[in-house]
This record gives sequence, structure tokens and C-alpha cells, in this order.
Amino acid sequence: MKVVFRSGKAWGYEEVPKKVYQELLKSESIGSYIRENIIDCYLSYPIRR
Repeated sequence: MKVVFRSGKAWGYEEVPKKVYQELLKSESIGSYIRENIIDCYLSYPIRR
């Protein structure tokens, strides 16, 4: 999964389950959901833009 933050930085997150991605899209706060359920939970890497 690729995420572009408001700062313009982009990060990739590996092996994020489809269910987690779908929950992200339905969440009330995308930023909060990412912080609580994706960052530090999945292997991540910066993406050069």
C-alpha cells in the first residue's frame, strides 16, 4: 500500500491486508487510523517522488 502524507512524503507499507485497507477507507479519520493500525505494524519504506 502506498500513502502520500500532507507533507508530500510518500511511504509504502508491505503486506497490508485487504480488510485493513478497506477499514482505512471507511474510517472517520484516515490519519488516526494510519497511526494506530498501519505505521509501526507493517514493514515500511520511503518512496522517492
